[in-house]
Amino acid sequence: MDASLTECGFTLDERLAAALRGNDAARFLATRDRDGRPYLVPALSAQSAEGGLIRFAAIFPAAVERNLALGGSLALLVVDEKLRWWSLAGRLEGFADGAAGEAVRRWGRLRPTGLLARGEPSTWGLVAEYSLLRLFGIPRGDGYADTLPREVALRLQTLQNVKGIAFVDAENRLIALPCQSLRPAGPGAVVCGTWLVPELRRVPPLARVAICVLTFEPNAYQIHGCFEGIGGGLLRTAATIRVSGLQPALA
Repeated sequence: MDASLTECGFTLDERLAAALRGNDAARFLATRDRDGRPYLVPALSAQSAEGGLIRFAAIFPAAVERNLALGGSLALLVVDEKLRWWSLAGRLEGFADGAAGEAVRRWGRLRPTGLLARGEPSTWGLVAEYSLLRLFGIPRGDGYADTLPREVALRLQTLQNVKGIAFVDAENRLIALPCQSLRPAGPGAVVCGTWLVPELRRVPPLARVAICVLTFEPNAYQIHGCFEGIGGGLLRTAATIRVSGLQPALA
């Protein structure tokens, strides 16, 4: 895996550019509200545009629209069909009307400012991590409320559904990362492996997080929660997130 949380000058590499052109890659947009709480929603229309920009259809839940209106930093997570992924930092450079005949009436324009992390996990590694979590993924804490609806829990149990997580790190950077092995662990908690994506270990303890799961119906769900830390239970590399509730993921 080639991954780093160090921002750097950014240009689209060939594989990322191909993922942004194709229809088989999942894209997630991370924003944050006035209080710094992260949100993570699908941005399947995100595609490279002229001038080094990435454009996306500006059709989001009301809370995300309000977050965009605040300006500030954004993060874009791109996961291609081979599970290769890129996490980009960026800033919003305004909106533009869609061209005549386009189905999208308003486009947001994102200026990439750095590559936060990237990775290329193996399929076998993912299956192994997920299997260990299914057998030994015990939450770190206790006293979890019944905050995870059964319908959403079932979607999290499906390995083929694409999952991402957004958080604000210790340096106040908004970051979005894949968390493909994430699965429910009781009525109010989820657990996730950190072996394939070690950057997940840098989520600050008690940080607020947003999780988005994208299904193939297609549908999407956004889960908010609190990062309880790494370890506990039987897996030293498993992370536990206490679920606080759901937020709309689609407009």
